[in-house]
Amino acid sequence: MAEVSLFIAASLDGFIADSDGGVDWLFTDEDYGYEAFFATVGALVMGRRTYEHVLGYGAWPYGSTPAIVLTTKPSMSAAVPSVSFASGQPVDILQTVDMPQGKKLWPVGGAQVASDFARAGLIDEVVLSIHPVLLGGGAPLFEGPRPWQDAVSCSLPIGGRPVVHRRRMRAAGLRFRSKVLCPWSSSDLFRQ
Repeated sequence: MAEVSLFIAASLDGFIADSDGGVDWLFTDEDYGYEAFFATVGALVMGRRTYEHVLGYGAWPYGSTPAIVLTTKPSMSAAVPSVSFASGQPVDILQTVDMPQGKKLWPVGGAQVASDFARAGLIDEVVLSIHPVLLGGGAPLFEGPRPWQDAVSCSLPIGGRPVVHRRRMRAAGLRFRSKVLCPWSSSDLFRQ
């Protein structure tokens, strides 16, 4: 099976979108590792609401990279040639996705998709960019309980803005592994 890597941003209070579903609070002055990450992606998976939100941007930001939209109505017609629709469990999607060898599957969002993949134990890596913004509400990073409360984490400041990247890795036989790259950890940042 392909490696699954969740590359996602959240506010300080743990939201990935504001209460209107917007993400205009994200810093866009740098790419914060996005281009390097996207070069490793062979396919995307996202929920229908995320798909519809991304269509609202105008130009499809993922080029010809195959995208699977999870929906209860898999017979929807795609507005983008590289998009297909499916329903099912994350493990079924992962087993059937067709992508180049050595490339990663990226669950783009939203919170339900990320949560479903995490609860199924399918996320191998999480790269979380924490933006120093308080939203006060919106779409939470994960729906329900945090899927890896026992994970060790590391933090890397990247770029000129005070954005913190947190990386978590899962290894065979272990739930997660990581190397602490800085002297502090905020594992209670998203305590529920």
